[in-house]
Amino acid sequence: MVGWLAARHDTLFLRRGSAADARRTEQAITAAIAAGACVAVFPEGTTTDGSRLLHFHAALLQGAVAARRPVVPLALRYEDARGSRSAAAAYAGDTTLWQSLQSIVRTSDLTLKLASGAPLTTAGADRKAVARRARTVIADALFVGEADAIRHAA
Repeated sequence: MVGWLAARHDTLFLRRGSAADARRTEQAITAAIAAGACVAVFPEGTTTDGSRLLHFHAALLQGAVAARRPVVPLALRYEDARGSRSAAAAYAGDTTLWQSLQSIVRTSDLTLKLASGAPLTTAGADRKAVARRARTVIADALFVGEADAIRHAA
């Protein structure tokens, strides 16, 4: 049902491990941005439990670079009642979507924190540099005090 809803709202799906599909998705993102759409991408390409930040796939940012549009880094973090990072909403590893939803419903005082970084200029930049800058901004927002370790782990 979630996939059906997503498909009805202009979601672009990427088939992992397919170079041809990656190029198709990159072209679709570029076309959407060129048409004036705002596009959200998840540059890690997968989900985690929130305890670490994975490598960013720079190809997902190529559309913004090609259109010379800014990239706005957004960091999502779930916290418990004490303000500590919570994995209650994690949809990663062997956890199914249903299990993740059940965990969210059963967890009281779960808060989603959203941090927005300053827009990153893409004019004259390559996508790898933009991806590195975006990842650094997000790491700093997610792992205050841990950012250097997270930044250098990738």
